Amino acid sequence: MPAMKHQLPVLLLCCALLPAAPLASPLGTAVAAHEAGDHARARELLLPLAEQGSIEAAYRLGTLYAFGQGGDVDHARAAQWYERAARADHHQAALTLGNMYLSGLGVPLDQAAALAWFERAAEIAERRALEVEECD
Repeated sequence: MPAMKHQLPVLLLCCALLPAAPLASPLGTAVAAHEAGDHARARELLLPLAEQGSIEAAYRLGTLYAFGQGGDVDHARAAQWYERAARADHHQAALTLGNMYLSGLGVPLDQAAALAWFERAAEIAERRALEVEECD
């Protein structure tokens, strides 16, 4: 027990030296850049994250390309990033991709593909609703 007496002040000192706010994650930094209107920086930060498999980064990168934020509009590239996120169960990406196929924006006009992506979005939403219901 005597050793415990000395550990408490050391623990308190260590806690006092920790930063007041948690360090921002790379995705958080990218999102902050996007929300601050620094779209070129957001693209730069999101690309490696999306390439490494971040679903949210892929979705957000698709949005930057779709709206020409931080560079030229590139609907085909936006569709590629949306598809990557949608295949990983990103609900909004699946909906957006369905709309792109429905209008032929960045992808071939394809009502069957649009319907498939809308159905996928509905399945994702249903699974999430069931998960929430199980938590209640």
